[in-house]
Amino acid sequence: MEDQAHLAALVAAKRAGTKKRGQNRLRVAVPGSELLLKQAGERGHSLRSVVRALQRLLDEYGASELELACIEALERGVPHDNAVRQSLERRREEKQLPPALALVLPDNEQARNLTVRTHTLAAYDQINQPRPTTTHTQQETPEHDTTTDNDNTGS
Repeated sequence: MEDQAHLAALVAAKRAGTKKRGQNRLRVAVPGSELLLKQAGERGHSLRSVVRALQRLLDEYGASELELACIEALERGVPHDNAVRQSLERRREEKQLPPALALVLPDNEQARNLTVRTHTLAAYDQINQPRPTTTHTQQETPEHDTTTDNDNTGS
């Protein structure tokens, strides 16, 4: 025998969990999204819609670009995914980059929600630096004196 109230509570909890999972992914990867979502909710925007749009932008542009765009949208006083998207597109055009494409991942929940934190790339700056030159002393080898060979004076 199924209790309808219990089933309704389970469905509500599952929906709330799904909502939180998307927000948590954004919060971990893009800390600035938390304030943007808070302000978007205060203005009556559909958080579900904004979260989905920000997740798509995260997949297309990456965490660091999305973080900068969220901050810019908040500074302009427009806490909405369209303002974030416009900022991302403007920055992409300024850098003369091709349009961003979403990375298609397998239908695996763990792979889809994986957040990779980038590390500093300063160590790579040393790769193209010229190495210090070492001076090798060449052994002096007796060279053939060409002046005596070409002496055709007949003496």
